Amino acid sequence: MKKYLLQTVCILFAALLLLTGCYYWFLTPLWSQIVHADKEPMLDASEAILMDNDTGAILFAKNENVQVPIASTTKIMTALVAMKKGDLDQMVTVGQDAIDQNLIGSSAYLHKGESIKLRDLLYGLLLNSGDDAAVAIADSVAISDERYVDMMNEEAQELHLSQTHFVTVSGLDTTLSGNPLTGNQPYSTASDLLTLTRYAMSIPLFAHIVSQKNYEIAETTTHTAHSWKNSNGLLWSYQGMLGIKTGWTGAAGGCLVFAATRQGHTLIGVVLHSVGKASQQLRDNQVAERQALDEQTREADAISLLNWGFVQPLEKKKK
Repeated sequence: MKKYLLQTVCILFAALLLLTGCYYWFLTPLWSQIVHADKEPMLDASEAILMDNDTGAILFAKNENVQVPIASTTKIMTALVAMKKGDLDQMVTVGQDAIDQNLIGSSAYLHKGESIKLRDLLYGLLLNSGDDAAVAIADSVAISDERYVDMMNEEAQELHLSQTHFVTVSGLDTTLSGNPLTGNQPYSTASDLLTLTRYAMSIPLFAHIVSQKNYEIAETTTHTAHSWKNSNGLLWSYQGMLGIKTGWTGAAGGCLVFAATRQGHTLIGVVLHSVGKASQQLRDNQVAERQALDEQTREADAISLLNWGFVQPLEKKKK
């Protein structure tokens, strides 16, 4: 009888442990998700916006109309103008002015004198965020990057991006350490970038390029082999990520324009100046360390927005 009672107690105790485990593994995450849906995400980004692409409803906005530097997210417009004004099969010859960009910012690792199809070079622009690719494209499509910038600003006016002004084809700003550029500062807003990106994503070639993790071109008689990797780490880590464009400079901080789909539903968002406390504590000359931290912060901000956006009630999305 004692043995039977002991077995019964053990069975009941095991059942209690199992039920407790089920609660923590299943009920707690569900409860957390419900709370998360009701509470807007806390972001390190100074400016941000999130849109339901299917309805056009703005789900989240934070300082969305404040004009700020946008770093390499500028290249969304650089690519858009190339697709609309250039011949995608034309050969782009890389000049010294493009190579000079490698001393300043990110690079597609082009070589002086090589010629690459514009269609291929767009991958080096949008995946590797190549400043050299941006200048080479500008020189080919518009003779000079100055004229190309004018074309970018004209396109911005056509899209009614009234709070946007481009100064360079790459997005580099004059406060970046070692940047010799002069003139006015480029700027935009989270809201304008969202409008620009929604339009760009309606172009199949653009949407395809930004969704690619890698792109390679083989060596030919006109150029060396190139292998480009997307700078958007969320393409590897976030399910349903459609990509788009990263950016960073000392003045702009971590920038990310992103889109993701889940169960056939698409969200588009922007985070600008994503700078966490750890990055703020670093010295100005610790550029690589600051950039690495800001890149982590911008991805964390984007994930927070997307996770929150995807659990919003459908009624809210349709407002």
